[in-house]
Amino acid sequence: MTYLLNILYLGLGASALCFVTWNLAVKTLGAVKTSVYIYMVPIITVVTSALILNEPAIRTEEQ
Repeated sequence: MTYLLNILYLGLGASALCFVTWNLAVKTLGAVKTSVYIYMVPIITVVTSALILNEPAIRTEEQ
Protein backbone atom coordinates (compact mmCIF):
# COMPACT_ATOMS: atom_id res chain seq x y z
CA MET A 1 0.00 0.00 0.00
CA THR A 2 2.88 2.37 0.77
CA TYR A 3 4.30 1.90 -2.72
CA LEU A 4 0.97 2.75 -4.27
CA LEU A 5 0.76 5.96 -2.25
CA ASN A 6 4.32 6.87 -3.28
CA ILE A 7 3.50 6.33 -6.94
CA LEU A 8 0.33 8.38 -6.63
CA TYR A 9 2.21 11.18 -4.91
CA LEU A 10 4.92 11.27 -7.57
CA GLY A 11 2.52 10.77 -10.43
CA LEU A 12 -0.15 13.20 -9.38
CA GLY A 13 1.26 15.54 -6.75
CA ALA A 14 4.70 16.33 -8.11
CA SER A 15 3.60 16.26 -11.75
CA ALA A 16 0.69 18.58 -11.05
CA LEU A 17 2.95 21.00 -9.19
CA CYS A 18 5.42 21.02 -12.08
CA PHE A 19 2.63 21.52 -14.61
CA VAL A 20 1.19 24.47 -12.70
CA THR A 21 4.55 26.17 -12.13
CA TRP A 22 5.59 25.65 -15.77
CA ASN A 23 2.35 27.19 -17.03
CA LEU A 24 2.72 30.09 -14.61
CA ALA A 25 6.25 30.68 -15.91
CA VAL A 26 5.05 30.59 -19.53
CA LYS A 27 2.31 33.07 -18.69
CA THR A 28 4.75 35.38 -16.89
CA LEU A 29 7.86 35.15 -19.08
CA GLY A 30 6.55 33.91 -22.39
CA ALA A 31 7.22 30.62 -24.14
CA VAL A 32 10.63 31.45 -25.60
CA LYS A 33 12.20 32.74 -22.39
CA THR A 34 10.70 29.92 -20.35
CA SER A 35 11.99 27.22 -22.70
CA VAL A 36 15.56 28.38 -22.03
CA TYR A 37 15.16 27.34 -18.38
CA ILE A 38 14.61 23.71 -19.36
CA TYR A 39 18.36 23.53 -20.01
CA MET A 40 19.00 24.46 -16.37
CA VAL A 41 17.38 21.26 -15.05
CA PRO A 42 20.55 19.08 -15.26
CA ILE A 43 22.67 21.77 -13.61
CA ILE A 44 20.16 22.27 -10.80
CA THR A 45 19.98 18.50 -10.34
CA VAL A 46 23.75 18.15 -9.96
CA VAL A 47 24.01 21.06 -7.53
CA THR A 48 21.06 19.85 -5.47
CA SER A 49 22.36 16.29 -5.28
CA ALA A 50 25.77 17.57 -4.22
CA LEU A 51 24.32 19.78 -1.49
CA ILE A 52 21.54 17.58 -0.14
CA LEU A 53 22.77 14.04 -0.81
CA ASN A 54 26.51 14.76 -0.52
CA GLU A 55 27.15 13.16 -3.90
CA PRO A 56 30.31 14.14 -5.76
CA ALA A 57 29.73 16.81 -8.38
CA ILE A 58 32.19 15.15 -10.74
CA ARG A 59 32.66 11.52 -11.57
CA THR A 60 35.83 9.96 -10.25
CA GLU A 61 37.25 6.73 -11.62
CA GLU A 62 37.91 4.09 -9.01
CA GLN A 63 40.71 1.63 -9.64
